[in-house]
Amino acid sequence: MASKRNPVVSNSIKAVGYHEETSTLEVEFRNGRRYRYADVSKAHYFRFLNADSPGDFFHKNVKGRFKHVEVDPRKESQAAEEEPTASPSESWRSGAAGQGEEPTG
Repeated sequence: MASKRNPVVSNSIKAVGYHEETSTLEVEFRNGRRYRYADVSKAHYFRFLNADSPGDFFHKNVKGRFKHVEVDPRKESQAAEEEPTASPSESWRSGAAGQGEEPTG
């Protein structure tokens, strides 16, 4: 379920993308880590994409508000080779503050 990511001007965030069919936001950080956030509206994605400060927008409007999972690129590429339509087996973490590991980006 890799989505096309659009570059943003930020010290911590490299790019953001959106998968419309699943309402999933994908955030790629400059440190190379990628996270997917569940049940994000398309309008919310566009606000993120057009924010004056994507890092501030992330901290105020994404982090801790949506269930999320870190993307493991090895599993993603392996799943794509095996069956292109298969979705990776991911364990979504709660968006509530203090639940699971979430980027500080």
